[in-house]
Amino acid sequence: METLNNCDIYSLIKDNEKTLAVSGIANAKLQIELLLMDLLGVDRIQLYTDTVFTKKIEHNFNKMVAKRLQRIPVQYITGKTNFFELEFLTPRGIFIPRPETEILVESALKALSGKEQCQILDLCTGSGNIAIALAKHTKDCHITALDISSNSVKTARENARMNAVIDKITFLVRDLFNSLENLKFDMIVSNPPYIRNSDLDFLPVEVKHEPMIALDGGRDGLKFYRKIFKTAHEFLKTGGFLLVEVGDDQAGAVGGIARSSCNFRDIEIIKDLNGMGRVLKTRCRAYNG
Repeated sequence: METLNNCDIYSLIKDNEKTLAVSGIANAKLQIELLLMDLLGVDRIQLYTDTVFTKKIEHNFNKMVAKRLQRIPVQYITGKTNFFELEFLTPRGIFIPRPETEILVESALKALSGKEQCQILDLCTGSGNIAIALAKHTKDCHITALDISSNSVKTARENARMNAVIDKITFLVRDLFNSLENLKFDMIVSNPPYIRNSDLDFLPVEVKHEPMIALDGGRDGLKFYRKIFKTAHEFLKTGGFLLVEVGDDQAGAVGGIARSSCNFRDIEIIKDLNGMGRVLKTRCRAYNG
């Protein structure tokens, strides 16, 4: 078995880092390390100190780098990603969880603090990352997770099994509230599509590999917020929470949609680490429909 020594491994990483950087790919070294760690099943320290790197592994690694040069996201190449310190499967065709969505989960958990039992509805569940993270960090909550894509729902179920919360989540193929039983929830959460039609052509090439149905928010990016705020109160208990993630410049507009409804109160915008409004949180007024 022909192996590479540590010097060769450093050289391999450096050469491929340069290749990605020259192609305009940001954080090239990290990208290379993530691919190698996945291929070898090691952490970053082991990568540099305790790795047996054969020519066959090098060949497979080169194929991964070639895919990355085609701007295929790392998460699709490795087939998985981390979110809220949990691992999720991310096969092609599944919307990739973003770190900023962790703010939505954190905000939801804070709102639920002290609540022993609850029913939560997750709209546009995608890989199931929000529902699964909430299920892992709540005691007696049950979550109903919906997505219009049957492929997403299938993947979300697999992720729930992998994270040992399948018994706490009901996954359904639904278009928002359509054909949903007349249940009442303590909380509704959603990270809906919110990219404007006019911006879709200008997205990074990597993002264009993701399903457009999970990105396209209509002409102004607000289509799904209007739908959610129009109907959510019918499925919330009085005082129940509604939390939605919003795009970089959308907090004001989504706040306006919430305020234009007479069904919600206590509207709050929660900012991310960059000071950008990232999550809108509000509560349901009494509803007698």
